[in-house]
Amino acid sequence: FRIKTLNWIIEVFDDRTEFSFAEQDFIDDAEGDGQKVTVEWIPEGFYQSNQSENKFAIRFNYCSDNGEEFSVAVFYGTNMKLGVDTEDAEVESVDIQGEEAIIASKNGFIQIAWANQESYCYFNVNGPETMKEDLIKVAQGVKIFK
Repeated sequence: FRIKTLNWIIEVFDDRTEFSFAEQDFIDDAEGDGQKVTVEWIPEGFYQSNQSENKFAIRFNYCSDNGEEFSVAVFYGTNMKLGVDTEDAEVESVDIQGEEAIIASKNGFIQIAWANQESYCYFNVNGPETMKEDLIKVAQGVKIFK
């Protein structure tokens, strides 16, 4: 039998940072392989305003009565890259669910991005920089179930 070898790579360029999986065997799992995504925690006062899904990704949008918004996106598959705009951004590393993630802060907004090797998914949480600590908590609660 063959054992699939998979690692993920973070490439830093002048204007962006890209996450990608590097593997020996190609996996055509763009449809998420029946996986379910849940967001276990959202800040008080927020509610889900929209959800969109296709075979490559699922996105949850949240808003509050005072007009603040944030989103959570999960991208399925090993045959793609997740790019984060890091040009002229303040970038830091953080642990999200045991994986190395980056937080890119720019123009009052942040993106938290990471990859999960077990589920072959990329994650992106973004919203206003004033919500940074809450968005880290949101990211910690994004779960994938089969």
